[in-house]
Parts: sequence; C-alpha cells; structure tokens
Amino acid sequence: MSETEYQVSQKEAAEYLNVSTKTISRYRKKGLPYRMILNPVTGKQEVRFKSQDLERWHQGRELLSTYGQDGESLNRKGESLGTRAKGGTGGQRQVEQNSYLDELLEVYKEQVQLLREQLEDMRAQLARRDRQIEDLMRFMVGFQLEYKPSAPEDERQQDQLKGAVQELSAAPSKKVFRREELSQSVLRLRKKGKSYAEIARGLNQINAATLSGKDEWSPAEVQSLLPPLVEDEQGVIEL
Repeated sequence: MSETEYQVSQKEAAEYLNVSTKTISRYRKKGLPYRMILNPVTGKQEVRFKSQDLERWHQGRELLSTYGQDGESLNRKGESLGTRAKGGTGGQRQVEQNSYLDELLEVYKEQVQLLREQLEDMRAQLARRDRQIEDLMRFMVGFQLEYKPSAPEDERQQDQLKGAVQELSAAPSKKVFRREELSQSVLRLRKKGKSYAEIARGLNQINAATLSGKDEWSPAEVQSLLPPLVEDEQGVIEL
C-alpha cells in the first residue's frame, strides 16, 4: 500500500464527515484507518487518511443511522398493527434487518482488511529499520577492527624523520669551490693584510663549503690551503 494514497489531513477529514477534529480522533480509536506521514515542510509527523476509507466510514455511519430509524419505524408499525399482521410484517422486518446486517458486515470486513494491510505496512517499515540498524552496526564494528593506531615507537621515528626532512629543506645550500680557487683567494687576501681568522669569517659569511666537510671554516683550515712560505717577485714572503 503506497503512502501517496494518504493525502487527506485530519481537518479535511472532519470537514468531509461534517464532524469536529476531536470526533475524528475518536473515530481513529474506533478503527478509522490512518497513517502517520512525514511533512517535508514542517519536518513533523502528521495524521493522513485515504479518501476511500473516509467514504466507507461515511457509508457505515449512514447504514447505522438508517438501521436505527428503520428499527424504530418497524417497531411502531408492529405495535399498531397488532396480531392481525404478525406473520407478513414480522417476516418483512426480519428480511430488512438481515439485509442491513449483511451490508454492515461487508463494511466491517473491508475495514478489517484495511487494518490488516496497514499492520503489514508497519511491520515492513520496522523490518527495514531493523536492517538499517544492523547494517550500521556492522559498518561500525568493521571500522573499529580496521583501525590500528601506530605504536609510540613508530610515531617517534616518523616525527624524527619529519624533523630531519624539514631541517634539510630549511638549510641553505653550500657553495662549492675548487681547492685551487680557494688557495688563490686566500693568497690575495693575505697579501692585502687579512688574517686567517678574518678570511675564515668571510668564507663562512658567503656560505662556502669546507674541504674537510665541517660546517664552518676555521683559521687552521684556511691556513692549510697555503704552503708555509710563498715566493713573490721581490723575494720570500712568510704568510
């Protein structure tokens, strides 16, 4: 049974049956089929009815009203006619009563069938909800089993590796010179009166790579680039 068939609101049902909404609520308790439908606008569950169910309910009310009126009229006729019309009038009244009861029974059978269909729909909805909950539980359990946090030792190693990579990427690249180029530069600077310490500071400032692989130049390493004595055109100059 499709939910799209339940389109009549409780207020519209009350107007159709010419009763109040409170009476519609009592009819629901007495067996008037209905369904709770989610209103996409308000986001709330609202009572909805089918037009066919309201029509059948209205017919049942008319039958009950007709039966009450016919019963009273038949009783008055039976009392006025007395014993003269016992056989014919009594038989006709019995036939009318049986006909009405048959019609009323058919109406009740239809209402019972509608209630059974509604109950089956509710069971199907509950079954779908149970399956959704089971699928969600299986997903959560699988996620917990697959999640394996790394050990503290692994985390420390990863942090150390990240730090080393950052240091390498942040450190400026060293400028590499040949030994002959360095020796000539040191010789010119010494002739200009620069000391080994000053030359070492200058090489460190330009970020020149040392020959020994150390981070910085030292006066002793600068001195090792030159022989202890260097001859020029005027004679021997001690460096």
